[in-house]
Amino acid sequence: MVSISNLRILILDDEKLVRDELEEFLIDPNFRIFKAGSPSEAFDIMDKNEIHIAIIDVNLPEMNGLDVLEKVKHDFPEIEVIMISGYSE
Repeated sequence: MVSISNLRILILDDEKLVRDELEEFLIDPNFRIFKAGSPSEAFDIMDKNEIHIAIIDVNLPEMNGLDVLEKVKHDFPEIEVIMISGYSE
C-alpha cells in the first residue's frame, strides 16, 4: 500500500499551462510531481519511476488519451488513472 507521504503523480497534458496549473494545485511536500507533454515522454517517465497516479488528457499528440489509458493499464496495472479533458464532448 502506498502512503500519502510519498505519492508520485504524473501529469500528461500537451498544454504546458494545464500541466503547470495542475502541479500548482497538487503541490504538497509529500507528493512528487512528474510532468509530460506527450505520451512518449510519459511512458519514459513511467519506465524509470514508480508512479502511483497518472492524470491523462484525452486529447494528446502521438496517440489518443484513451489509447494511452489502455497501454498504461496493460503495462502498469498498479497505476491509478484520472482522465481529464478541456472539451465538452
